[in-house]
Amino acid sequence: MKKCYLISYDISDEKRLRKMAKLLEEYGYRVQKSVFVCFLTEFMYETLRQKIKLLIDLHQDRVRIYQLCRSCQKTAEVEGITEVPQEEDFVIV
Repeated sequence: MKKCYLISYDISDEKRLRKMAKLLEEYGYRVQKSVFVCFLTEFMYETLRQKIKLLIDLHQDRVRIYQLCRSCQKTAEVEGITEVPQEEDFVIV
């Protein structure tokens, strides 16, 4: 079963920044410049965490991962043109 994660990042180096964005685009949906929503199985989550750890500089960069329960997802408020995706909207190839 997939769980919903909100992932945000602050990367100091432009090259690592682009790599992080590209990595997260493979796993989820961009909701803001440096914020992604991802629906992941436990295996996918652990794989992504390992890739993130290898990518970032632990002394200069920051990545935050929040697991969102179903009731939290339902109470999310979005203003403007972006919608929060639902799990069934996602197909990861």
